[in-house]
Amino acid sequence: MKVEQFVMAYGVEQDRLRAFLPEGFVSLRPVLRINGEIRTDETETYYLELNTPVEARGKRGWLNVAHWDSEHTDLTCKREGKAVTFQTPFLQITYTGTGAVGGPGGKR
Repeated sequence: MKVEQFVMAYGVEQDRLRAFLPEGFVSLRPVLRINGEIRTDETETYYLELNTPVEARGKRGWLNVAHWDSEHTDLTCKREGKAVTFQTPFLQITYTGTGAVGGPGGKR
């Protein structure tokens, strides 16, 4: 399986994050990370998730707040040059390719 990943972070109000965190979780930073994925196997599917950094029970990490995939949700993806747009009935987000590209050993 080939996975193309797109990541974007947004600053949000701390009170809004606290409003939907489960009991016992503490927000570490007022940020919401949005990950989009294009997954290619025999077919192409799409995945979108929202995460925020938290602490709970003495451990820190990213809490997956919500996720959607094109197999179970009306989630589509469209490419226009370097721009990749994920579209749901409630959210449209476009990654424009202005950040770093690659990973370990990849192009930067």
